[in-house]
Amino acid sequence: MTSQIVSALEKIGKRHGASSGQAVLAWIVSKGYFPIAVRPALLPHTLTVQGSTNPRNIDENAAARDLHLSEQDLADIDKIVREADIVRIYQLSGSTD
Repeated sequence: MTSQIVSALEKIGKRHGASSGQAVLAWIVSKGYFPIAVRPALLPHTLTVQGSTNPRNIDENAAARDLHLSEQDLADIDKIVREADIVRIYQLSGSTD
């Protein structure tokens, strides 16, 4: 299942000249969240993402703000998340920050 998720996200990213990670970050932003690397309780409508100290990765993540996914791309990612129950997996992990 994981390889299918990664493959689908890579295809969406490639259609836009972006990485799968950038596609996911753009999807998160489309949901009204602003992904940042601080505790979400500090700011409303934020979602914590794994921080990076590698300048190349930071630049790649920041470039996701300029990625505009199509309605179909957004629907495809919604379906991936729903079918893989990714949100539930996150909630069950006990991670809240």
